[in-house]
Amino acid sequence: MELIYLGHSGMLVHGEKASFLMDYYLDQGEGRGLCHGVMDEEGLSLPGRLYVLISHSHGDHLNPVVFGYENCRKDVVYVVAREAQDKVPKTLRSPVVFLEKGEAYRDELAFIRAYGSTDLGVSFYVEAEGKRFFHAGDLNDWHWNQEVPPEEAQGYTRAYREELAALSRDVSTLDLAMFPVDGRLGPDAANGAVAFLSAIPTRVFAPMHFGEDYRTQDGLVARGPFGGTRVIRWTRRGEQVSF
Repeated sequence: MELIYLGHSGMLVHGEKASFLMDYYLDQGEGRGLCHGVMDEEGLSLPGRLYVLISHSHGDHLNPVVFGYENCRKDVVYVVAREAQDKVPKTLRSPVVFLEKGEAYRDELAFIRAYGSTDLGVSFYVEAEGKRFFHAGDLNDWHWNQEVPPEEAQGYTRAYREELAALSRDVSTLDLAMFPVDGRLGPDAANGAVAFLSAIPTRVFAPMHFGEDYRTQDGLVARGPFGGTRVIRWTRRGEQVSF
């Protein structure tokens, strides 16, 4: 399967029978097309079914443009955190599945389970075409240890570790993980990612949620290596990797 970075937390995973568009919101780029990180006619013409996953209602994870995709193709399935239910147009004709933590959706092409978050909504675990991948949404160790008292920061970290433990009890390995590395957290921005990689053996790890500050990824890379994990260091929207 192929992974294309669409900016911030927007990711597109596509294979022979299905594509998975996750938390897409940056619909403008230096140009059009997937090579510029933009989901337009090219992306909408990929073969197989299109699953649109929305982890929560924050504006940097959800662009209403995605609800117009059903006008371009008929085989769209929306899988949306129940927390974001009010963002979905009542007039939508395509199938819509609302998931809370612990709930799952299965059809003949994919299995999708919602896990917890340390912010709004959920995270998503997906099985398709023999691959297992995970999109964290806003699940992360949001410790804010440069801004809050130590006791408060430790509480945020404990909450994250609890969600990570629940995930790792069910998921023993991953082919791909897409996970926040957010520079606003300061020198320890990669803490959540490092803990994730310690808990779940992962073949390919894709940082996200760093906005335009691509250097934030260097803090994670510097704390490696991480066993057999390939850590992607994105340099622009539209980059593509195989996994």
